[in-house]
Amino acid sequence: MRVVTFPKPSADDLDALLPAVIADLARERGLDQSWMPPLDGAEHTAVARHWRGGSVRRLRRIVDAILRERDVRATRN
Repeated sequence: MRVVTFPKPSADDLDALLPAVIADLARERGLDQSWMPPLDGAEHTAVARHWRGGSVRRLRRIVDAILRERDVRATRN
């Protein structure tokens, strides 16, 4: 058996990881990805402040929390 190791994602990988994380969360919620816009500047800053690299699961939890808060604060018609 050959063992292949990959480096853990770093904060420099955040912009590459976010679209896939958001798309995955949209799919889990049964939403089309077009209904879930990318993070705005303040949301992106909050993610960057709380995720400095490492576990992608932790990144997902952070993004999920931000998206849930976005839903709570959304204006309803």
